[in-house]
Amino acid sequence: MPAEQRTTTEQIGLMFLPATFARLDWTKPFTDTSVKIVGGFCREALKFTSRRLQEQTDYFKELAECDNPAKFLSCNGEFLRKSLVNSVEDSQRAFAAIQGSLAGSKSS
Repeated sequence: MPAEQRTTTEQIGLMFLPATFARLDWTKPFTDTSVKIVGGFCREALKFTSRRLQEQTDYFKELAECDNPAKFLSCNGEFLRKSLVNSVEDSQRAFAAIQGSLAGSKSS
């Protein structure tokens, strides 16, 4: 890019960057892979959070309806069991998504 077309921020940045970093073409393969991995991970993390929040909402509704200690303990036990099972499934899903993004980036 000609110097006349550079913004002030770009000009200042180029003054402080070593010559190696002024041209970032060499980072493209790393950047594409990183973006796919991080993007996939963030997507799965948000889905995980959404599902856990929904589970907690349902759990609190059930707790509000408990009218005796036995039902309260049963509700707690069921929530714990579901949480553990769903967390394991979500971890497997996130791992598979990261593997898929890695496999997709290798074929690109």
